[in-house]
Amino acid sequence: MIKTPNLKWIGTCTYAVLLVFSVLFCVERVGFMDLSFHLFSIIKDGEFAIQNNRFVAFFTQLFPLLSSKAGLSLSVVMKVYSASFIILNFICFIVLAFVLKSWRYGVIMVLLNVLMVTHTFFWAQSELQQGLPILILYFGLIEYYLKIEERDIKYYVLQGVIQVLLLVLVFAHPVIFIPAVFLYVFYMYRDTINRKYYGMNMGVFIALLGIKTIFFSTAYDTQAGGSALNLLTFFPNYFTHQSNYNFVRYVINDYYFLIIGAMAIGLFYMKYKRWFELLLSAGFFIAYLLLVNMSYPGGEHQFYLENLYLPLTIFVAFPLVYDLMPKLKMSYAAYALILVVTIRLADIYYTHNFYEERVDYLYGLIDEVKAGDNAKVLLKEREADKEALMMTWAVPYEVWVLSTYRDQESASIILTPNVDEKSYIQQYSTKFSVTWGDFEYNSLPEPYFVFKDYSNYVIRQ
Repeated sequence: MIKTPNLKWIGTCTYAVLLVFSVLFCVERVGFMDLSFHLFSIIKDGEFAIQNNRFVAFFTQLFPLLSSKAGLSLSVVMKVYSASFIILNFICFIVLAFVLKSWRYGVIMVLLNVLMVTHTFFWAQSELQQGLPILILYFGLIEYYLKIEERDIKYYVLQGVIQVLLLVLVFAHPVIFIPAVFLYVFYMYRDTINRKYYGMNMGVFIALLGIKTIFFSTAYDTQAGGSALNLLTFFPNYFTHQSNYNFVRYVINDYYFLIIGAMAIGLFYMKYKRWFELLLSAGFFIAYLLLVNMSYPGGEHQFYLENLYLPLTIFVAFPLVYDLMPKLKMSYAAYALILVVTIRLADIYYTHNFYEERVDYLYGLIDEVKAGDNAKVLLKEREADKEALMMTWAVPYEVWVLSTYRDQESASIILTPNVDEKSYIQQYSTKFSVTWGDFEYNSLPEPYFVFKDYSNYVIRQ
């Protein structure tokens, strides 16, 4: 068994490195798609930019909101926002490993942040990513709560915190109920004394999820959930689709430790004839993997699918830490964890080259536009390198944050497949146009929006 001091050192060092990475690569992270849009919205409106009722983003959005209201520079706001996602995970780790003194949950938190995370380190804003550490914290608090013998103030406060976290999880992300159900069953099987408690909480979770789906569902969630019906559409031909081949490639390049861990658990359960636990972990792993891959049978950008794959870590990490690791010598388990963390951190660092090249491409586009008569341009999508950009909807927000960060002047570049639909912006000389909206210069707060170009938008085809 890993002793707590070893765990604290390994975990703390892991999060220290991740925190350094988050600041060092803040441009690649905040200048990438959704984070640039969220930062734009937070600064423009001076309030939270919670989307689709996913309130789990409240904590991380608090950082850019407060720092921008304090008038800190854009550079500082970007660094603070980038770091907030690591801080969220680190706080969960501190509570579990230091306060609750649970080495198991501490290791699980570390594995959540390194076992699969590669491209999602740079696409960090997903509410699923933010919900998973809350899910682990939720079950860690339950385990601690059930061990309290005296029903004092701490007992009732903790009970309240657990229920608040449950509500946050219900609204976090549509698929988070799958790892949640897995963990409820995981504990109901092994903790027979408290089986009723876990069962009741699972019932409450499902009931609240039903209420949320009926009364608070959004068009975005409904559309995304509809793709799950592909499981029926493609039955039984699940294994001939491109998404499966892509996943094999991802495993070879990035998720190798995930599969090694899954295979180790499978062999362990078979050796000791623990068939239910084998069925539980392998069943959830395979079923969830098929759900994701059949939702995107032709494949999708890895950063997006990796986000959806992250719950696979839950199906591997909990059996690994609860059942397999205690069978190992302390030194073996500790050095194995250090090896995994070191290699995966190196992989994350190496991956930054891909996103740095993307930023360089956008800077080149900005420089090319500014070399003309103005810095406000409407371009056809075909004029840009879509392979480098991957998606183009966020380009106006990315160009804003990158140009203001580097040049202290806000440039505006809009990419669209149909220039005619957006051609009306040619009349604007004192408006800043983005994908969703057009805003008067004087309505956008300095020093985060710095406009020096008062000419009209131009179309370049």
